[in-house]
Amino acid sequence: MSQLEPGNWLDRYELGCPIATGGMASVWVARLKGSRGFENFVAVKTIRAEHASDEAFVNMFLDEAELVALRIAPPKSPPETPPQGRFPRNEQNHDRGHDRRVR
Repeated sequence: MSQLEPGNWLDRYELGCPIATGGMASVWVARLKGSRGFENFVAVKTIRAEHASDEAFVNMFLDEAELVALRIAPPKSPPETPPQGRFPRNEQNHDRGHDRRVR
């Protein structure tokens, strides 16, 4: 995988700048662009390049992502209904990627 840089695309996310880096991963501010022109800023966590070829490490990273996704939206939970006339302002998204290449 290429070195990540601001302006790279990871699937539908355009990387902005790194906001945190730890021993396992980096967190980036990114822009999600919708097909109809909407934009939303999100946080994208990426595994560090030095761990990308370590299968056990990658599995641990993906396990953590799945646990976070379960906390965000448990399986088979009904969608929340906002109060009448109101819409939810924030949405948590979780995309579990498989070896998505930088473009």
